[in-house]
Amino acid sequence: QIKLSQIGIFLNILLIIGILFYYIPAIEDTANVAPDYKGAYGIYTPLISLLGLVLANRFIKKDEKLVNSSERLR
Repeated sequence: QIKLSQIGIFLNILLIIGILFYYIPAIEDTANVAPDYKGAYGIYTPLISLLGLVLANRFIKKDEKLVNSSERLR
């Protein structure tokens, strides 16, 4: 689970970089006006996904620590 969430974090960071450096300038170049991102809430979903993956990774590690401590008690 930890490796899967780390792969997800890496891919999500690549997606965010791609949006920032390729997709947004491409839109601005093709449209002769400055685009309005006020209603484009979908552009923020990779950030929300990244936050969820980081929190998931943190709690998976916390859970593994708890399991390892309970195994020591046996």
